[in-house]
Amino acid sequence: MHTIAQKDSLRFQVTRGFQNAYLEPVAHFVLWKLKNDWDDYNELYHATKYFDGLLKTPGLWIDSHLIRCDDQITGCLFLVGGAISGIESKYPIEDEPTALSLKYFHIVDKGQGIGRFWLGEVVMPYYAGRGFKRIYVNSSHPQSFPFYLRFGEEICRYNKVSDIHGIPREGRSFLLKLT
Repeated sequence: MHTIAQKDSLRFQVTRGFQNAYLEPVAHFVLWKLKNDWDDYNELYHATKYFDGLLKTPGLWIDSHLIRCDDQITGCLFLVGGAISGIESKYPIEDEPTALSLKYFHIVDKGQGIGRFWLGEVVMPYYAGRGFKRIYVNSSHPQSFPFYLRFGEEICRYNKVSDIHGIPREGRSFLLKLT
């Protein structure tokens, strides 16, 4: 794990690979949803299952990005590269060798501009400097739609249902161009 940026007491780090412990901010979000009776979609369960499958898929790699404040993980996001057309069926992947798929972007302290800084000033320039040209993002959190539109464009919509009560969830996919 190496630090690629720092802002105040926050260290923005990246490493190739994945460990379940990196999902701590996702667990924090799921607990918040339970306390606030938001919905019954368990991102932690789905993320753990998703990454377990990715790690067994040849031709894919994962970069884990974390925010650390002291020794606490306060943010996570994951970029998947390689043969991503095998995991993204909602839309065609243009120029696959220069494309990435962003998965599970979570920050414990929301609404403070940290995510905007992290994605726009740290993550996107990091990959642009490595020759990547686009990042695809899927989200079923309506609060995140305007956020991703700041960085790119909507390319499709889809539907899914929650885990227990079958509550419909609208999803949207975005294309973030790095050049």
